[in-house]
Amino acid sequence: MTNHNRPDSNSFTEEYVCEPNEFVEDKKSPLQNYYNFKSGYMLVNPEHIDKLQFTGRKTFAFWTLVIILIILAIGNLCLTFIILSVLRLGGSMESIEFIQTQDATKFFGETDLGHLYKRNGKIESFKDAPIELSSQDSSVMFSLTSKIGRVFTKFHMNQTSTSFNGINKFEIRDENDKLIYSSNTPTFNSIKSANNLKTKLTLTNRISSPIKENLNIQGKIVNLKGAEGTTINGKFVFWSADQDLHFKTVNGSIILTSKKDIYINMKNVSNGASKNNNHLRTQYKICVCMPQGKLFRIPVSGSNSIISCNHVNMSPQHNPCF
Repeated sequence: MTNHNRPDSNSFTEEYVCEPNEFVEDKKSPLQNYYNFKSGYMLVNPEHIDKLQFTGRKTFAFWTLVIILIILAIGNLCLTFIILSVLRLGGSMESIEFIQTQDATKFFGETDLGHLYKRNGKIESFKDAPIELSSQDSSVMFSLTSKIGRVFTKFHMNQTSTSFNGINKFEIRDENDKLIYSSNTPTFNSIKSANNLKTKLTLTNRISSPIKENLNIQGKIVNLKGAEGTTINGKFVFWSADQDLHFKTVNGSIILTSKKDIYINMKNVSNGASKNNNHLRTQYKICVCMPQGKLFRIPVSGSNSIISCNHVNMSPQHNPCF
């Protein structure tokens, strides 16, 4: 029998195998001696370090978290670029600017808004850029909110009407803060700086335009009336209508005078056939139907005979007054 002494704890163990009729052979064990465990330490054979596996669940979770953070960072970067492109942000916003010194907000171009709340109630524009408020297939309303939260519509504009409700005063002023119109005294004091005026009824003693500028009066139906007559003066006076022009006087007469000539477009003036067909087609005489007041023309004969407006064929098929 072979006696084995207890090996040193710092050396490798040796396994002795003894069988009958055989020599004793020493074999080194790949295992280490763990008799001397200390708290927190484990002796490892350097030759077998590569065989040990320390990659577990914690390592997998770490790399998973890193990949998720990278994906979130890329998504956040893409979202930032989208916001910059939608809001048109750069060194400054393209469509809006905040003026801190005046507590104002400046809009550029066209701005699509739903409900706009203004604490001081002022909506202004710059001198060279007039403001335009419009609504697509809807109305434009200005409302006032009371202290208790109730809303009162003070101004309402749609395609058919414009109304003011419950206001003390309404004023229109020019760029120099000069009063043009006030609801207290509904009379235009001065509209020299106004380029356009749209109204249904205007009572005034005089309408004029600046020198070397045209005065245009347009409308579906335009009526110019004067209590003591109407006088129209100008270097060039031009009347045009899609249908008819009516000149009417009650107690006086209609006088058309010019230093040079008075021209009438004869394309739409009726042509009355005279009883005598011997005439020149290039010369006509202007006549007036009574009491309709409609103008018509009759051809003048080539001879020196006298032709009056009575020399007209008044048959139903040739009557120029119908």
